[in-house]
Amino acid sequence: SGVLVSQADGVVMDQLRIHHTNGVGIQADGAELTLSASLVDHTAEGGLQLLGSTAEVTESAIVDVAPPADLGTARGIAVRPLADQPSTLSAAGIVIERVPGVGAQVLGSSAIFERAVMREMLPRAADDALGRGCEVAGEEGLPATLTLLHTVIRDNLEVGLTIFGADVVMEDSVIAETAPRASTGTTGYGIAAFNGAAPASLELRRSVLADNHELGLTAEGADLEIVSSIVRDTLVAADPEGGGVGIDLLRGDDGRRGWLLLQGSVVQDSRIYGEGEADSDA
Repeated sequence: SGVLVSQADGVVMDQLRIHHTNGVGIQADGAELTLSASLVDHTAEGGLQLLGSTAEVTESAIVDVAPPADLGTARGIAVRPLADQPSTLSAAGIVIERVPGVGAQVLGSSAIFERAVMREMLPRAADDALGRGCEVAGEEGLPATLTLLHTVIRDNLEVGLTIFGADVVMEDSVIAETAPRASTGTTGYGIAAFNGAAPASLELRRSVLADNHELGLTAEGADLEIVSSIVRDTLVAADPEGGGVGIDLLRGDDGRRGWLLLQGSVVQDSRIYGEGEADSDA
């Protein structure tokens, strides 16, 4: 790592450039830190990794992560537990771009992004997969929460925001122009929500999903509350029979029926589709 902070509190990093490291730019293990006005670029595995740590990040950028070809998945920011201790991240005024894998990943932990931009993620060199904007997933005994405020996730691949058994609140934000995987011409979803260790939930308020592919928002057994939002211009991908759906509701693989509250919102130049009234409550 460029900087490793282990079992330390009150660490302050300001106006730094961390670049061309062989591992993660900054890694915190069981620590508490503040990062501000800094640039992390051209690191090999990711920009910032929190393991059982607490961090506040402001007015900083993580860009141009450059992993070796044999690396699995790079992450701009990774927020993860250490044993049974979750991490907590508060990030404001940050940019994450051009990461081969996932822009921001939250596992069994909590994160708040405000005035953030996550854009132009890249596929993994090994298999042309991923390039996703943001992922959040709960783990057994460790729930995950994600809040996106005044945030833009755009020009990514496969899925703008992926939710696995986690609770997400998205307000005054945009997910746009998610492109299909180049090798298959499929996916390109705005948001995909699935049940995992716990049911998934999404509160979408005063937000826009625009110019994504195949599915603006797809949910399997998840609970959705969509208020004062717009889902528009969902594009047809490689398969003209399977594209252009604004909101797609399905029963979860675990048999759970999700529900949808759609209030004061617009679905335009897209379609709303549910796999039968028996499968989802709307």
